[in-house]
Amino acid sequence: MGLTAVTEVVKLLGDSRPTLTDEDKEYILQFAFRTSDMELTSKLIDELCAPKKDSLAIYQKFQTMVDTKPEWISQIEDLLIALERYRVEEERAIKALTEVLAAYGVEVSEEEIKNVEVGEMKTWFKKEASL
Repeated sequence: MGLTAVTEVVKLLGDSRPTLTDEDKEYILQFAFRTSDMELTSKLIDELCAPKKDSLAIYQKFQTMVDTKPEWISQIEDLLIALERYRVEEERAIKALTEVLAAYGVEVSEEEIKNVEVGEMKTWFKKEASL
């Protein structure tokens, strides 16, 4: 249904709406695709065609109609994504550390590195280096 709405909107917009910027037109098309609601899309067009409009405020207003999940859920999703990115980076760092240590003849497993405190690890490495 989204593509049908986009087709209708493209016909609606045509060249008869000179006050709309390319950014406005793109937002309208995306909104029409996501909602497939021609009544709401028409209201969006009318608001964006008004003189002295605040496009960003209008975008935000209509975005709430597309995003039905509460803001706190979006924040949790963002935090979960960040957490997963940090986990991946931690795994890469631990793997790189074990490879560097192995190159210097120090055999330590990734699991040992995960479970030891950084200060303890420094002390251990200093002791190994002095041998």
